[in-house]
Amino acid sequence: MKSTANYHEALDMATQASKRLRQPMKLRDLSPTSQGGLSFPKAVCEENGWDAPCYVARGRYDDGAYVSIEPTSGYPEFKPILYIVIVVSGPKGGALTKNTKRKARKIFHDAYARVAGVYMGCIH
Repeated sequence: MKSTANYHEALDMATQASKRLRQPMKLRDLSPTSQGGLSFPKAVCEENGWDAPCYVARGRYDDGAYVSIEPTSGYPEFKPILYIVIVVSGPKGGALTKNTKRKARKIFHDAYARVAGVYMGCIH
C-alpha cells in the first residue's frame, strides 16, 4: 500500500486501509525503535531467547488478509530503512492474495503487489 521512511505516515495509511478495505489491523505489538525499524516488546524478545530489539518478518506462518506495518529490513528485496504497509501475505498467485490485491486497487489505485522472500529457518 505504501512505503515511507516516516512511521506515522505508515500508521495513517494503515489506519485508512484497515477502515476502507474492512480488514483488521494487526500491528503485532511492534513499535518503532530509536535506531529505526520496528521491534517486539523487550519481554517478547527475551521470552524467545532473542536480543532486543527483535523483529520477525510477516509471512512466517502468519499469512492472511490483514493490515500491518513492517520494516523493510525484514525483506531483502526492499530498500532499507523504510516502513511498508501490507494488506495481504500469502503464496504468489493464491486466491486470497489475488482477491485482496484486486480489492485494494479498486480503492487505492496506486497499490502494488510485491513478491518478497521471508526467511523460514532458525532465528536464534
